[in-house]
Amino acid sequence: MYLGKRLRTSAALLAVAFALCVAGVRAQAIPPSGTWNVQATSDPVSVNFGVRVDTDRYHSDWNNDVPIASLAGFTRDQLQSDGTNVRFDFARDAGTLHCVGYAAHNAGGGTFTFSPSTTFSDALAARGITRPDVYQQLRMAMHNVSLAFIDMLRRNSTAITSTDDIIRVLDHGVDQRYVDGLASAGYRSLGADQLVRMRDHGVTVSYVQGLIALGYRPTPEELVRLRDHGVTLDFVKRVKDHGYNATVEQLIRMRDSGIG
Repeated sequence: MYLGKRLRTSAALLAVAFALCVAGVRAQAIPPSGTWNVQATSDPVSVNFGVRVDTDRYHSDWNNDVPIASLAGFTRDQLQSDGTNVRFDFARDAGTLHCVGYAAHNAGGGTFTFSPSTTFSDALAARGITRPDVYQQLRMAMHNVSLAFIDMLRRNSTAITSTDDIIRVLDHGVDQRYVDGLASAGYRSLGADQLVRMRDHGVTVSYVQGLIALGYRPTPEELVRLRDHGVTLDFVKRVKDHGYNATVEQLIRMRDSGIG
């Protein structure tokens, strides 16, 4: 009798575990969804397109001007109509938003579901980058991440090897121009933390190039400190014009002392 009770208990536990696994698979299978909105712009060939996702796992608002032609199946006539149902796709390398809704009088809105691109995920894995989950892929789609961008990022910032790294730098405004500019100035192999910190603290490509032209080549952390302490290019130039070849630390101390 004791053995029978144990067997029944084990069977019940297995059933619960199986149910949880099935629920997990189903949860993963449910594609991300959200709402979209569109507004006419003064440019006849573009519209302002926005997307909002609000779930327990992921909250995001994104909007940008995009060519109306990128909303496959949506027309300006529909946008300017007195009212019509619309259905269109917004495709990016990372996946496609399938949108349905309503448009009238130069505005529209509705809901969407997202279909991630398996080809894109496979391409990341082939490049040694961790595979994104479906929500990460949605974020990469909204950032319009292309394989060309990823190749550029990996070429100039070899320390970036994960999807999390890529999304993080994008969220902080690190774009191709920024990475290319730093690389051309000799700042390569920067990690996500360094790129984000430099970008967040106002270290621009022109600032880096200006310091190099004045004879300095600060480390990434020194660049952040120089910006944080208000050491401008004009200030450095004035110091040098007075015949003083100050170090980075001396420039910071001089600025902190009110010399300007």
